[in-house]
Amino acid sequence: MSLEIDWKDKGEEVIFLINTSNENYRAVLRKLQYPELEEGFGRSFSKDIPRLEKYFERFKEIAEEMLKQAANEILIPWEKALLAFLELIESESLHWWVTGSCALALYGVKIIPRDIDLVTDHESALKLGILLNDYVYEPVADTKGWFCKWFGRAFLHSRIEWIGGVFKDKDSQIQKDFGFLAEKQLQFINWKNHSIKAPLLEVLLEQTIRRGLHNRAEKIKKIL
Repeated sequence: MSLEIDWKDKGEEVIFLINTSNENYRAVLRKLQYPELEEGFGRSFSKDIPRLEKYFERFKEIAEEMLKQAANEILIPWEKALLAFLELIESESLHWWVTGSCALALYGVKIIPRDIDLVTDHESALKLGILLNDYVYEPVADTKGWFCKWFGRAFLHSRIEWIGGVFKDKDSQIQKDFGFLAEKQLQFINWKNHSIKAPLLEVLLEQTIRRGLHNRAEKIKKIL
């Protein structure tokens, strides 16, 4: 696969830039919230972030596999990734839960997650950046106005993404799978000798319907 990956110095910021002529991958990059720039698709990071060059090297290493997985060209080893993650953090004190397609798969819904989505608090978001340091390709960074304070990405067999410090004023009475209402009703799922917290399946169904994923919603209803 022909990929162009560059480090663009923009004064106080650096852009991790990726470019491809493949329309499937370009669509994937848009879904992964890589802004489209003149030179390609890129995400910006402050030069103040420690080990930024190391994260860029990881970005170059995993870019091709990450795009192929996200485009459904190769199998996504989500179970292997989740087990590796659980092993890495098993002795650590963290506040987190799994949500999205991974949570649905843990409930037994017949889907293959494209990534592992985690929700954390402020402290745990930063701590995950340290624990996953060897696998991080987008450092934990201040989102500067999104619905949460922190966002980070790592690649450990598959993509692992986490948000940290969801803002209370960004939550609402509409039940969300990442917000404070969901957190009050978390349920433990027993999976491969691990106990993993996730939102109620009913909450995940509501979120799925709001996203317009009707086929997935029908699969969830069968489990319920």
